[in-house]
Amino acid sequence: MAYQYNGNVLVELVSHLEDHQMFNSRRIREAMLFVQRGDFLPPNYQDFAYQDKPLKISELGFNVSAPHMYAHCLESLEIQPGNTVLDVGSGCGHFTGIAGFLAGEVDLFLLRYILNRHRKDLSSVLMSTLVL
Repeated sequence: MAYQYNGNVLVELVSHLEDHQMFNSRRIREAMLFVQRGDFLPPNYQDFAYQDKPLKISELGFNVSAPHMYAHCLESLEIQPGNTVLDVGSGCGHFTGIAGFLAGEVDLFLLRYILNRHRKDLSSVLMSTLVL
């Protein structure tokens, strides 16, 4: 991939995605900078948090998609304030957090481990009251 970024700095990753036209929206830029991928990853994955590649989280049984995929999906969804987002099977919660930042409201169906691990992360990100 020509747009792959293997650094470890969030601002540089988001700028790299924007420079390679993975998104054009100022709101998506703000959301990706506010809702930090590293906050949703287990401690042993922090060194890879801001690389533009998927991460296989073996102990949880799922993958976390690459940031460029999130950016592309969010750009396509055109989430606006006041929209409601339903993210079923939301993995680590990072995409859900970004979508919630953009919309202000998210309905969640989470695995119990993810819920317990990220309750604080998600509630601090979402603008509306989070009922878990």
